[in-house]
Amino acid sequence: MQIRTAAPGDVPSLKTLWEERFGDGRNYIDLFFSNCFVPEQTLTAVAPDGRLCGACYLLPCFLITPRGQQAADMLYALAVQRDLEGQGIGSLVLEEARSRADRQHSALILSPSMPSLSEYYARRGFRAVFYRQAREIDCPDNAPLPRIRPCDAAAYTRLRDSRYQAPGTVRWDTHAIAWALTDHALDGGECITFELDDLQGAVLYRKQENTLYVTETTFPAVLERRAVLAACRHAGCTKAVLSDVQVHEGTVYGMIYGSDISQGYFNLALE
Repeated sequence: MQIRTAAPGDVPSLKTLWEERFGDGRNYIDLFFSNCFVPEQTLTAVAPDGRLCGACYLLPCFLITPRGQQAADMLYALAVQRDLEGQGIGSLVLEEARSRADRQHSALILSPSMPSLSEYYARRGFRAVFYRQAREIDCPDNAPLPRIRPCDAAAYTRLRDSRYQAPGTVRWDTHAIAWALTDHALDGGECITFELDDLQGAVLYRKQENTLYVTETTFPAVLERRAVLAACRHAGCTKAVLSDVQVHEGTVYGMIYGSDISQGYFNLALE
């Protein structure tokens, strides 16, 4: 089994593997590949007969540490052909990702798709340092509604980089933020910006029926509830679910390899 970076000719097989293992439609898969696929950032497992057996995608990001900014990758969409599961192919791909991080002195971050996988990754050197708790907020229809405008990727990048600066924070560049906004829009979501108490901030959310699923807000904690209520009214929702990822316990949301941080802030992971 050869573990190598992807070649342009691998794309059809990569898309088929994605569709079969994750169940996404071709329109979404095509959009991901047009926005995020970089052959040199894609690891593949290829059999001697040329069959693509597994793959994962390394999405560039940055980790703020007490010593400065460290390059990092988010390991995303690790998958193996269904008929080849249990043969260690995923572990081989993961080991190459770890070796690559070691060579580049970079960190490797991932978000387990299910709780049972946390143990799998822990056995392979990853530590749980990012957690998430969900909170529900009832949204009255008389909440104050400030002047709301759409927020583009450049503006959102500036706002979130200003808001989240503590060591352990995972940062994304404007290209990655643009994809996150596109990904949310496909789920009926939006990124909006407005002022509260003369402070400009933003809320990024998905919408499902009458519920607003808030991925992130750049407003400080003291304004968070008012910001969510404003977003709720703007979207015509009666309830909001806020994913709080600035916690140190709860459901494991992210794990890390190649860094000694003990806690941090990790958001906008593709799910």
